[in-house]
Amino acid sequence: MKKYALAVALALTATAANAADLLKPAAAPSAPAPIVEVEKNPFAGAYIGVHAGYSQLTDEDSFNGWSGGGQVGYSQLTDEDSFNGWSGGGQVGFNTALGNGFIAGIELDGSLSGANFKAADDEYAIKIGNDWLVSARGRIGYVIGGVMPYATAGVAWAKFSGRETDLVLDETSSLNDTVRLWVIGGGVDYAIPSTNLVAGVGVLHYFEDGIDNGLTTVRASLSVKLN
Repeated sequence: MKKYALAVALALTATAANAADLLKPAAAPSAPAPIVEVEKNPFAGAYIGVHAGYSQLTDEDSFNGWSGGGQVGYSQLTDEDSFNGWSGGGQVGFNTALGNGFIAGIELDGSLSGANFKAADDEYAIKIGNDWLVSARGRIGYVIGGVMPYATAGVAWAKFSGRETDLVLDETSSLNDTVRLWVIGGGVDYAIPSTNLVAGVGVLHYFEDGIDNGLTTVRASLSVKLN
């Protein structure tokens, strides 16, 4: 009888404990880990685009020796017209984010040019034009919101052609040369919101020996980001 009473008591105790557990409020579910969105740099990645600009020779004497014949330079000519004209072409490049807002990249570009010069005096008549320009440049920039000012430098090649006429001897020779140049410059790019387009304005200065002389191009560009 005592064993039976003890068994009943133990059963009642276990039932009461289980009932108490059922009456306890359920533990609140743990909050999910917050999702951290990494802000995408608007300028990082590959791009391709077009540009148009205007070129001006910054020093007339700097053209001496650029052409392949006659060695006739602007200093020999009395005409004051400048070597200038429009240009346009395309570019392709890639930028990578370095952190802390800095961007590094490389850009390849090519332009057809209408920049030219015509002049004559009592002895000579000359016409020289810049046919095309290509360059390979490194770029370093700093992102401020959707704007990126940048500096650029690299190497370029330019094709010049034309003709020179000796009015005294009535002889004409052709001027035709492809020249390796250095190029430096800078500009500002702007990432157009809610698009994959980047608009920009910039200045490129092409020179052979002295940085003070050369061909300076001011241009505007529009590029499409590919990723």
